[in-house]
Amino acid sequence: MNFSGCRTISFLSKQTSKQASKQASKQASKQASKQASKQASKQASKQASKSQDTDSKTLSKPCHSRESGNPFYPLRAEPCLFLLITICLLFIPKISFGAIAEVSGQNKGTESTTNNVTFSLPFAGNITTGNTIIVAIAIISSSSATINTPTQSAGTATLGTITLDKSYSPSKNGDGYYFEISVYHAYVTAGGSCTIAVGTNSGGGIAMIDEFSGMATSSPVYGTPVATNGTNNTENPGSISTQNGGMALMISADESGGDGSYTQTNTNIYNIPTGGSTNTGQGEFDLTATGGSQTVTAAASAGLAIRYWAAAGVAYSPAPPTTTYSVIHGMSTIHGLSTIH
Repeated sequence: MNFSGCRTISFLSKQTSKQASKQASKQASKQASKQASKQASKQASKQASKSQDTDSKTLSKPCHSRESGNPFYPLRAEPCLFLLITICLLFIPKISFGAIAEVSGQNKGTESTTNNVTFSLPFAGNITTGNTIIVAIAIISSSSATINTPTQSAGTATLGTITLDKSYSPSKNGDGYYFEISVYHAYVTAGGSCTIAVGTNSGGGIAMIDEFSGMATSSPVYGTPVATNGTNNTENPGSISTQNGGMALMISADESGGDGSYTQTNTNIYNIPTGGSTNTGQGEFDLTATGGSQTVTAAASAGLAIRYWAAAGVAYSPAPPTTTYSVIHGMSTIHGLSTIH
């Protein structure tokens, strides 16, 4: 019997079985890899979807957890942003610009023809904390004129330093007389009654006081004070540069030959157009709403028979602007929170 054909068939059968097994194993491995890849992709997709859902839920949750103690719980993210913007807009800054104003009834003046006179100037009413007083003196003398620094001679008020703002001493005029003009200010640190005293060596002159609110409390003099002298009937110290809400003040003294009157361009502080020779003069001020160059003058009538005059002018600054914050009205609630009215 011939077994060689059988052996060949057996070998081929084994070879085929081995190849089939290898193929099946390869197919199974490929299928498993594909299944694992598909499973991993599905798992990753599911995880990403879950993460996105978590983020979405987080955005829709309160700004902070209830446990954080957030007073605005349970406001959501968008309302929180809206609330923040609204709070910023609620408080609108308001800038208030100051302006100088005269305190009614506090202007006062006096004159004298006595040598070495000390002027006494009591305020009619109590002066007020935070306000400023002005003291202005104009004298004429046959010898070199001197004005001493004013002092508080009586009263319960407290003043800061009485500061010289302008002093003017022109040369002896053609008739042999000297003029001296001085303007001072002082800040009221505590209100109350007040009397100002000013000593001089003059043969005559005038002195005046007044009280103003709204003036700068630090370095109130604006620009450069002006002064001049002349012989005509219009007493004018020169152009005074001023600020919005500020003030220009002018004072003059005359060597006159008779009695007459003054026509002042602005608000009178004090004037004395009678008495002749050494004690006529006047003082006035201009409150400058729009600022710029101001002319403050006094026209003397013909009866005064002006021979010589001297005048000085000083500009004062208002207090600096102040900023306050106001709340918008008309918005009653914001997501259940009441606004301040």
